[in-house]
Amino acid sequence: MDIEQLFSSETRLLSLNRVVQQLLSEFACADPDLLRIARILCQDQALSAKVLRLANSAHFAGARQMDSVKDAAILLGLDNLKMLVICSAVQQRYSHVPHMDLPRFWRQNLSCAHMADALARESGQDPARARIGGLLHSIGQLFIHQQLPKQAQQIVARTAQGQVRAQVERELLGFDYGEVGAELARRWQFPEELVILTQHHIRPLLAPEPYRGLATVVGLARWRIDHDPQAPLLEWPNEELASLGLQPQHLQSLRTEPQTA
Repeated sequence: MDIEQLFSSETRLLSLNRVVQQLLSEFACADPDLLRIARILCQDQALSAKVLRLANSAHFAGARQMDSVKDAAILLGLDNLKMLVICSAVQQRYSHVPHMDLPRFWRQNLSCAHMADALARESGQDPARARIGGLLHSIGQLFIHQQLPKQAQQIVARTAQGQVRAQVERELLGFDYGEVGAELARRWQFPEELVILTQHHIRPLLAPEPYRGLATVVGLARWRIDHDPQAPLLEWPNEELASLGLQPQHLQSLRTEPQTA
């Protein structure tokens, strides 16, 4: 099987609702209009509620309660709105996935976003772009589990024994979750940068410029999730670290859980 066959077997999962499609088109504009984005958000009750909930969270909340989607959108800004919309679209499409612990999946991706942000700040990359790459880097796993549940069960069993997931996938399927996630992001018309980060975080030094630095940041964050820095005989990703001017100590010092505001 190749990736094209994998995707041709099911088209229903590739559709996004109209509001999300409109928002993605607006985000892709050279000069996105926050007021227009707020008007589009108001057409979707669930998305509007999420925007208001985030704006009133401890991280963003000011002296008064936000009850206007327009004011909340202005407070959050484009980067946070884009992250919220894209993540909501993915979560909506994958609310039940065979052989996948979804709460653990999203906890890991949130940790990856948090650590990618920290590494981006240390290496001169854009933290906001690193966060969204970290949060969505492994969406291909969701598609594999949804479409190929029997093979996914084998992948889970072998990774539980310590094998590297991407290597197991290439052996069993002929492709890995990064390639699948990139194709999914491309078909959903996510930003091109997100397509590249999703595909190349597994082998970030092969990413095209100018995305190589961000892909390396996300790849290192994922490496940190999958490895215990105190483990004996650990092989550090020294080439990737050196490409950003970082040392193993930068990975050792990362907190794997986001700090609460």
